Amino acid sequence: MDPLTALGLVGNVVQFVDFALKLISTGAEIAGSARGATEGTLELEKVCNTLNTFTLKLGLEESGQNRIADSPEGDGALADNGETKKHVMALEEIAVDCRTVCGQLLNIVKGLRVNKGNSNTRIKSFAAAIKTARAGGKISGLEERLKRFQTLITLHFFPLLNQQQSHMLRVLNRLQDQSRHLRLEQTAKFDELSKRLKAVHTRIQCIPFEGIPGKDGELPGAEKGTAARQQTSQQLAANTLYPKDLRTLEGILSDLNLTEKDLEVAAREQVLLESLDFVSRPYRHENIPVAHASTFEWIFPGHGSHIVQNDQKTLEQSRFFNWLQSGSGTFWVFGKAGAGKSTLMKFIASHHKTRIALKEWAGPKNVVMAMHYFWSTGTAMQKSLKGLLQELLYDILCCCPELAPDIFPDRWRRTKSTASLSDNHWSADELHEGLRLLARHHSVPVKCCFFIDGLDEFDGDHYKLCQLLKELSLSANLKCCVSSRPWNVFEDAFASDQSTKLCIHDLTIQDIWNYTESRLTGFPRWKETCISNERSTEFISDITERAQGVFLWVFLVTRSLRDGLVNGDTIHDLQRRLKALPTDLELFFKHMLDLVDPFYHQYMSRTFQLTINAKEPLQLLTYYVRESEYQNDNYVLELPLDPDLALANLPPVLLKPCRRRINARCGGLLGFRKDRVEFIHRTVHDFLLTRPMQDYLVQKAGSGYKVNLSTVKAFAFQFRCFLPAASSLENVAKMKTLWNECLRYANEALDEDEESGMNILDTVPDVYRDYAVTNKFSLRDTIDETYKDCVVAATALCKTSVKTPLLSELSKNASELSSASRRIALRRITQ
Repeated sequence: MDPLTALGLVGNVVQFVDFALKLISTGAEIAGSARGATEGTLELEKVCNTLNTFTLKLGLEESGQNRIADSPEGDGALADNGETKKHVMALEEIAVDCRTVCGQLLNIVKGLRVNKGNSNTRIKSFAAAIKTARAGGKISGLEERLKRFQTLITLHFFPLLNQQQSHMLRVLNRLQDQSRHLRLEQTAKFDELSKRLKAVHTRIQCIPFEGIPGKDGELPGAEKGTAARQQTSQQLAANTLYPKDLRTLEGILSDLNLTEKDLEVAAREQVLLESLDFVSRPYRHENIPVAHASTFEWIFPGHGSHIVQNDQKTLEQSRFFNWLQSGSGTFWVFGKAGAGKSTLMKFIASHHKTRIALKEWAGPKNVVMAMHYFWSTGTAMQKSLKGLLQELLYDILCCCPELAPDIFPDRWRRTKSTASLSDNHWSADELHEGLRLLARHHSVPVKCCFFIDGLDEFDGDHYKLCQLLKELSLSANLKCCVSSRPWNVFEDAFASDQSTKLCIHDLTIQDIWNYTESRLTGFPRWKETCISNERSTEFISDITERAQGVFLWVFLVTRSLRDGLVNGDTIHDLQRRLKALPTDLELFFKHMLDLVDPFYHQYMSRTFQLTINAKEPLQLLTYYVRESEYQNDNYVLELPLDPDLALANLPPVLLKPCRRRINARCGGLLGFRKDRVEFIHRTVHDFLLTRPMQDYLVQKAGSGYKVNLSTVKAFAFQFRCFLPAASSLENVAKMKTLWNECLRYANEALDEDEESGMNILDTVPDVYRDYAVTNKFSLRDTIDETYKDCVVAATALCKTSVKTPLLSELSKNASELSSASRRIALRRITQ
């Protein structure tokens, strides 16, 4: 029985005890000389029915199962509280005893019933029956037992009540912390629950009983002596709960019941929202640079501004704001590669004027803004339909968690307040249906505006994506602002209405001028050139004109010019440098690569190939480990282990030089975000994937370079280096992650060189064999689990054409597999 049910049972016990004591002490004259037999029979039946009712009320829940483990804390913390269990079980026992007494009284009353054929017989009084029963010893001690129940009820009721209130407060605090972590809008709900719990606490303290253990949060200690316990019993005898006290207590219990239900709903909302979250969800947004000061401000009209009808540019600039305020459907922002589309989308989505304008569109409804930034070089979730839908729904439910039952009715019914890893999987179809339900839900109290960047970076059918977005935007509750390069598929989908599209590179001339001026004149050595204001203005204007609306080109050019300033270039040198730089991005990239010292070409080529081939941006640490290839191609098996690699935070003194090498030897085309390496822009990635550049990289990499094998080596060596610290659970988890990373590239590595690949992948069994004799049980368990996973997956993937002996071999204990079987298992698991 859960605590609240136990507390609610107290009211039935108090009412029964009061009724039973009165029945025993005063009697109930059922019939007399002044009353007829029929009236007496009715009175007797009334007592009988009352006792029957109490019998039902005093019954426990079926099997007496404890529901505390299903509390909002989710880990059964309250169920494991010994004091709470003690009080709950005591109240259950009191209820059972009361039911027994009730049954005894009921038997006495039933014995007084008169046969229908004996209507003229005088009915004995209940008082006489009690007297007879007492004399005969039938109800000996009943009165004392009932009075003891009164004492015990008070002893256990108030401590349990106080514990439950305190427990709910702890749950509330935990949910508040989790809500902040998830960015979930539950503040108003939690404020209301906090006020309710504080009010309950105040009402508990105002109950006019003195000396009640647990009323103020203190429980009677087991170490107290007999005298102290006797004193407590005397105090409790003077503080008996009566039916007249139940009105106050019922109000408290009602508030606690309501609070528990609200906490349960809040916890379920958090569980569902957490299942929508994914690790790489915020990466792209964080990696997009913040707009330079004063750039893109033109997208919003100034205060008091008006539209000049003959000013075509002003009309174009006003389109977007008008769409925010009153438009519908989709608005398309398009432009050249590197024109700043992603930066503009991030600027718009985070600007306060966007929300103000959308509030005009939403009217009395609330506004929800949801964002997604496709990223072709990111993780699978960052470039897939599932990732798009999941992030949009995450943003929606962050703002309006109460919509969860309407958007996902089936999922909500099976969502519990405790997280279930088995229920964290979402399909694109389920997510899509959730958005459709939101779109069709006309009474929904919100209107949603989606900001979706980089449609051209979506890894899927672009036509179907456009149709999905247009379908959703037909709803009066939804509209979408999207951005992409001006590809035909997007032209066909979004370009028919001139009022809902905007070409960014036609509108950023002043922005580029401001950005260029800031990048140059703000550089410390610019003043040393003694350039006049007039020549400075001409030079900046020349750069702006050459840029043709492409911010990325400006960034690369001004970086080159800054290098010249560091070298002491004059204004004439800077002008010649500018004219030598291609205006086409791809030619510019090739120009930057040509400037790399030929001595570094092999390093450059292999680093670019590693970055292109990465399934998601790799850590700088992986690049640092890979550099060992230049010392020993078989370093993964032959070099001594590096204990520094097993540290939670690798010393900067090791990684900083690696970072400098990558920057210098790759022409500045790779950037660093936190601890990961990536291209400075998608256009660099696309440029290096062209056939001429692929041939160029293969030529410079040197004969026999295998990029997947190189990646597997780096992860496998890190795995081995973690071995000395394998007793740490954190390092064991890291080892499992590294091994899984090996498997992600293993199939391609085996295709490149099966023999070398197998030798590297056998690093794991080698480690297991060498260290199994130690007491590092967690490492052994990890290795066993890894192999078992491989075997299970390999067995499942085996086709019917595979012979039975092979299946039997694969089904052996993981640690006993032969080398050949391990190879087969690994080969199959990575196919």
